[in-house]
Amino acid sequence: IKGVKKMKQQQAVIEYFIQNNNQATHYADVAEALNIIVHNMRRILGQGEKKDIFVRVSAGTYKFNNK
Repeated sequence: IKGVKKMKQQQAVIEYFIQNNNQATHYADVAEALNIIVHNMRRILGQGEKKDIFVRVSAGTYKFNNK
């Protein structure tokens, strides 16, 4: 069940970037917009970057890797 919740949160983050024209956004702003704990947001984006799902634009700022 943990994996399912994690996947749903990651999908929500992907959809957030798509809806906002993939504008590079700080993790704290994404966390607030999606009501996800900041610690979890940092993990989602950090792990997602390792898997080529997200791109780190600058410190704490990410966007969706829509290549």
